[in-house]
Amino acid sequence: MKVKDFMTKDPVTVNTKERAEKVIDMMGSKNIGSVIVVDKNFRAVDIITERDIIKMLVAGYIDMPIGKILKLFSDKKSLITIEENENILKTMKIFSQMGIKHLPVVDENRNLKGIISAGDIIRKVSPLAFFDPLTNVGNRNYLSSICMKIQKRDNIKYAVLFLDIDNFKRVNDQYGHQFGDKVLKKIAAVLVDNIRVTDEVIRYGGEEFLIILFRLELDKAEKIAEKLRKIIKKISFEEHPELKITVSIGVALCCTKKECIDLDNCIEKADIAVYEAKKQGKDRVVLWREKTGLKQNTA
Repeated sequence: MKVKDFMTKDPVTVNTKERAEKVIDMMGSKNIGSVIVVDKNFRAVDIITERDIIKMLVAGYIDMPIGKILKLFSDKKSLITIEENENILKTMKIFSQMGIKHLPVVDENRNLKGIISAGDIIRKVSPLAFFDPLTNVGNRNYLSSICMKIQKRDNIKYAVLFLDIDNFKRVNDQYGHQFGDKVLKKIAAVLVDNIRVTDEVIRYGGEEFLIILFRLELDKAEKIAEKLRKIIKKISFEEHPELKITVSIGVALCCTKKECIDLDNCIEKADIAVYEAKKQGKDRVVLWREKTGLKQNTA
């Protein structure tokens, strides 16, 4: 999903010589939350939001040119823009981190192409964009939103379980992809039913799942991983009673007393641990040890 799929084309613009009174009238009559200030080449140089309008009214700047007013706003930050071909998730990340609601949209030459607001995203993004339609758990888009939430909360302890279904290609080849889908849905349901409502399950790849556990030490995360491994191993299917599904799980703690690492880094370490589990024979849990980098088999 690209920014250009969500943005409003032909945004309302003013030049630096326009007076504040006109801008206020434009925003009121058109019921919009921002106006983009452009130069003679129609390139965005600033943006005026409702918050700026309140400041203008309080300061009594109604009759002054916009360009002069903006120079008087010492706390006014440099203009942030987004390119029209960027992923929409980058826009959401900017909104979250910068605490803003509107972004001018430009092309690769920084020519103004439109404007995007938080409201545009809320109105146009389907809930399905953040959930895997097969398993009904979060997808990678949803994972990105979790990552943004984590960045806002300092020093919160959380762990990642990276779960990979063993020999899943063989299941698809022997029993067919339709049955393989049934296996994926069953495992996803088991994961959701056996973690806390405050934790998260993500379908990361074809037969890969991530479980994000909040406010847990490594030993507790290990116990949950082992519990999930054993429950999945007991799953049976009426049409194929001979089939036994096993999983390999890598566990990494993302935040310790000494340091926190970002979610992507934590996932990478959990991925390394699950690879080690595969090497050791599958159907087991392996931990990533932060101090030594050693992986410990817990099967």
